[in-house]
Amino acid sequence: MVGLIVVLILSMMGNVAMGYATWNMLRKQELLERFVNNSFDRARTTLDHMRQLDQRQMFELDDEVGQIFRELVADIQQYAAFIGVETPTDQPHATEAQSRP
Repeated sequence: MVGLIVVLILSMMGNVAMGYATWNMLRKQELLERFVNNSFDRARTTLDHMRQLDQRQMFELDDEVGQIFRELVADIQQYAAFIGVETPTDQPHATEAQSRP
């Protein structure tokens, strides 16, 4: 009988420890999800602001400076694929300028 009580007490202590560990890991997971989502939103906002400042596309279509735009678009697409968000190609300025005569 004493052995049964000891086993029950140890089992309850193990359940409490596992419950705390699960709660702690869930909290950390939610923190990381918020970080990734905020980083994605910041990158999209940065690209939008850069395009607003470059309305005449002088920088985006430039070979050297335009590389920053292309890398930012690539990063945004990688974030979107990672978090499962649908995103367009996100290069309207470059395709519009290339289609002009």
